[in-house]
Amino acid sequence: CSSSTKPETGSLSGKIILVNDTGDPALDPIDYSGITVALYDLATLDTTIVRINNEYPQIGVQINQETEFDHRLQNPLRVITTDSTGNFKFSAINLGRYNLVIFKEGWSIIYLHEIIISKGDNFLNTASPLIMQNQVELYPAIELEPTVTKDIHFKTNHTYIITNNTLILEKSYIEPKSLILINPNARLNLAGEISYKQDEGFWRVSSLYGFYSTQRQNEIEQFDTISLEYQNSPAIIKNLIMDYANNGLKSGQNALTVNNCIFRKSLSSTLTITAISANVEKILLCDTYLKGLIAYNQMTLKNSIFVRNRESCMLNQSPAIIENNYYYGSYLGIRTYIIQAEIKHNCFDKNSVAIAPSAASPNISYNNFYDNDRDIEMNRGGVSTDPGYCNPIITYNNFLGNKFYIHLKGNNSIYGDGYIPFLGVNSDQIYPYNYLIEQDLTNHIYDSNYPNSGIVYQVIMYPRLSSLNISAGIKR
Repeated sequence: CSSSTKPETGSLSGKIILVNDTGDPALDPIDYSGITVALYDLATLDTTIVRINNEYPQIGVQINQETEFDHRLQNPLRVITTDSTGNFKFSAINLGRYNLVIFKEGWSIIYLHEIIISKGDNFLNTASPLIMQNQVELYPAIELEPTVTKDIHFKTNHTYIITNNTLILEKSYIEPKSLILINPNARLNLAGEISYKQDEGFWRVSSLYGFYSTQRQNEIEQFDTISLEYQNSPAIIKNLIMDYANNGLKSGQNALTVNNCIFRKSLSSTLTITAISANVEKILLCDTYLKGLIAYNQMTLKNSIFVRNRESCMLNQSPAIIENNYYYGSYLGIRTYIIQAEIKHNCFDKNSVAIAPSAASPNISYNNFYDNDRDIEMNRGGVSTDPGYCNPIITYNNFLGNKFYIHLKGNNSIYGDGYIPFLGVNSDQIYPYNYLIEQDLTNHIYDSNYPNSGIVYQVIMYPRLSSLNISAGIKR
């Protein structure tokens, strides 16, 4: 063959206009030139989360281009700026689906996901079902004052900038596709009521760093935190995507509900709950560097996914119910301290330690443990002044891995990681009615029977189930 076939291509045209809806005539645009329009490949979806989404669609958040695409993490395929009338045109684009980013310094940032490029000429209103006409409107970015003393509306397709520590004293009305960007080392404090225009559609809080640029960022600086100090009523946080926080979301003392949210790439802690009671359901928490969810009071945690965190859940004297969650690839899945907790109908896979009681005796039942280094590791209080021990109830679980099912000596006390390991029990332990895939438990139970362990207590796992417990794991 002496000739080659070039791939079929198409063009993309559209118009971007600047709309001043602030009432401040100083922001009226002179023309529509200089608006950046950048074309990107689709974001690659995390295969682990996609697998869990497919296997258990009733838990966590179903990820897609809206939840996963961040233009700061990719190089653009094409970048163009609009002319004075706001028009732009990309030529010779390979056919397929793409993400489009539109922004101008001082104005809002718009993401259009899964733009379809077909053969021939394409226009915004034909390439994206979200565009009714062949144009997109950008609105002035709103920089919030340090103290906001009136109700504030976070509007669809609007961008809000937090440059310094900001306190909102009155109501916050949240609309889908609103974007709050926080300067590194700044924080946002919501002291008033939070309400939502509709139940569907995400709003996003992220670091301001690198957002008004098409240059790929190798590292993104974290903003400090969002604090809730709501005074008059319980707070509801739902449909939130938060990434690149330092201390993430911190609750106040009133009751808290967190539902259908994504938290990722936090530096220190992600979700700190000091509320008198909390209900956390259908969240995705992933890729945090230190702490994931930390609870200090009564909490129910259900139907959520935790992936690749240093420590996914810390129950610090929290009488929690932990049910129907998936923990994958973390150093610690759940660490519980002192107070009784119910840990049931969860899945744990490829964690270094799935569950680490610390001076605690949780009820651990009906869980599936897959390929963890240590499924359940016992930890003492950690220091001589706090010699608390563990005596958990462990029944009706499936232990399906080939490493340690039970480990009686751990170094994951509440006082920190990396201490000399402490023996976590002060008596023999009896854990009946579990299914254990390995017949010989000598190398899978770290107790007095393990070679050279030096431990005087043993773990008795009889009677044991002869077949897989089909009632264990996440409820479908």
